[in-house]
Amino acid sequence: MGYAYKSKKVAKPIYITPGNLISVDSAFFVVKHFIRGYKLPEPVREAHIFASEMKDRNP
Repeated sequence: MGYAYKSKKVAKPIYITPGNLISVDSAFFVVKHFIRGYKLPEPVREAHIFASEMKDRNP
């Protein structure tokens, strides 16, 4: 079980599922807490940006 959450009206939903020792509702709360105006939660967005930069530097 999990949630399909649309963080932006024009974006596809992100799927939130529980992991080890966290409930579905807690996982949803954590994700909502870290949404800062972008589709992805901020920690995931920052990791994506960093990985993209590293990929571009090291082809």
